[in-house]
Amino acid sequence: MSSALTSSFPQVPLVSALSSVNALIRPGRTQEVFRRFGDRFSYRFPGFPEIVVTKNGGDLREVFLDRDKSWSWGAFLRRFSPHDVLFGDSYIFFDHAGHQRERRAISAPFNGKAVKSYQQKMVDVVDRNIDRWPVETPVSFFALSHRLASDVMAAVVFGVTDPHRMTALDRALSRYFSVVNGAQFEGLAALGLLTGGKIIRHPRLSSVEGAIDRIILQEIAERRQRGSIDESDVLGRYLAEPNGAYSARDDEALAASARKLMFAGYETTAATLAWAGAFLSRNPEILAELEETIDRDDDEFLEAVVNEVMRLRPAVPLTGRRAVRDTKLGETRIPAGTALLIPILGIHESADHQADPLVFRPHRFYFGHQQPTATTLLPFGGGVHKCLGGQFAHFELKVLLRTFLRTRTFAAQNTPIPPPRLRTELMVPRDGAQVVLRKR
Repeated sequence: MSSALTSSFPQVPLVSALSSVNALIRPGRTQEVFRRFGDRFSYRFPGFPEIVVTKNGGDLREVFLDRDKSWSWGAFLRRFSPHDVLFGDSYIFFDHAGHQRERRAISAPFNGKAVKSYQQKMVDVVDRNIDRWPVETPVSFFALSHRLASDVMAAVVFGVTDPHRMTALDRALSRYFSVVNGAQFEGLAALGLLTGGKIIRHPRLSSVEGAIDRIILQEIAERRQRGSIDESDVLGRYLAEPNGAYSARDDEALAASARKLMFAGYETTAATLAWAGAFLSRNPEILAELEETIDRDDDEFLEAVVNEVMRLRPAVPLTGRRAVRDTKLGETRIPAGTALLIPILGIHESADHQADPLVFRPHRFYFGHQQPTATTLLPFGGGVHKCLGGQFAHFELKVLLRTFLRTRTFAAQNTPIPPPRLRTELMVPRDGAQVVLRKR
């Protein structure tokens, strides 16, 4: 197979390349790129592999199905993200049969019935936090959501209930977050992009990871000593499986996996909940309708609101794959090593899929209206590598927002939606989603 791309993929001139990549992660600007270069184009940056961008639905279905096993998510992550440092030898780097086998082994706590069983723990976390939240004064809803999501993950994944252990875990998590969300870590991750994906490990990362793992090991040891395993959280479900993913592994592996699951999930929830506050506070009619439906225990409009927030502000605006062998997209040849960018935000903002795509309009997903498909709504990625915790996160967002809006609301704002900034790879409100809360 030829090593050159065919003319079906126009190459973006280097002088325009950086600005167009920036536009792909800027809400409201993505379509400028596609109008100029089409639905499929390529980049050539010095020191980087060939990068192909496509939002073509046929291409997406082909890549997500990956029938000839040509595309690797793990290889893409190792080259373009700090996931290798954060998650180590995790199933997310496995491909094809290995990925499917490991995913099946660890997925049970994140499927339908199990996810619903965590609802009361999520409600309890909101109830514990909400009375401490200030009212009638500006506050960062991202900061509040960040703490809320962290507490939910601690309760649902780790299941720690001992007060002293909870305090120690809270401190350990705070130190961990300060490292992985800090400027030094982000700088090392950015440097890794320029050095072929070789990311230097943050000097404090092992220490803060170890502090969390030791607390979880104490929890595991105590549960094993009791003899009866509480299955009301993720850790308990893994411990209770006689032939499950961790039955033959040591407890250190289970503790590390629980920590990775927590980190993989909490900030996506925090960012999406913060964006929900930003949109609802600027759309009082939609907020009023949402409150009315929540008050009569109707979740259909809540579902539509969550989908619309994730459409306009997907936590991760881009995803990708890397070709591990010569392959093709449609009739276009793709040489091994080529990186593929899937512009999630650009797909969500395309007029091909939505009327008035830049308008916050949850009714597009409401009764009798358009339902999202696997190639038009991608907040958790797509294909076999779709986020393992996507169902959990979607359910969690609905529970947290519903519980919050039963007793609190947002004061109306007439300012524009805040622009985003990238926090490692996540798209979060630059102003922290400043809102004013009120009691209902």
